[in-house]
Amino acid sequence: MRGSKSLVSGLVFGLTLCGVAAASPAAPPAKAPVAAEADCQKLGGEVSALIDKNAPSRNLAAARAAFQVGIMDCMEGDDATANKHYADAKNLLGGGLPKAPVAPLAKAPVAVEVDCQKAGGEVSALIDKNAASPNIAAARATFQIGIMECMEGDEATANKHYDDAKKLLTNDAPKAPAIRVPTAG
Repeated sequence: MRGSKSLVSGLVFGLTLCGVAAASPAAPPAKAPVAAEADCQKLGGEVSALIDKNAPSRNLAAARAAFQVGIMDCMEGDDATANKHYADAKNLLGGGLPKAPVAPLAKAPVAVEVDCQKAGGEVSALIDKNAASPNIAAARATFQIGIMECMEGDEATANKHYDDAKKLLTNDAPKAPAIRVPTAG
């Protein structure tokens, strides 16, 4: 008898708990904390404005290169990697950080296919360095064509345009002929 009383009281107690649980409103499920991933387009716009604001910065070329790689990653849908490159660009333009070393540009062998994003960053730095060049307009135009080719996935053509832009800004470019003014005499 004692066993049946325990069984019945346990059953009643269990049903009571189930009834209370069924009658109480369901609490919303706990949400796991989600790392807020910043929109790469928004962050890219902020970095672009920061680059424009810091035009005389010694790190401008390196910041632009990181920014351009971020643009490519953002366009490919990789927000996390794009935001990392944007953060790198911001850090290069921020105060209190060590200045980025200026590395000499090395010529890549023709047979080796260079990543067009990396090559574009190098050309961007070269354009910033040679802003007073008489060939700057042609170099920029060629560079921009290379950017478009790289964005379309044609690395070989993009790198060819980047090489052409480099040649316009280095000693490899032919010098413009001197204009002779006829003199009376």
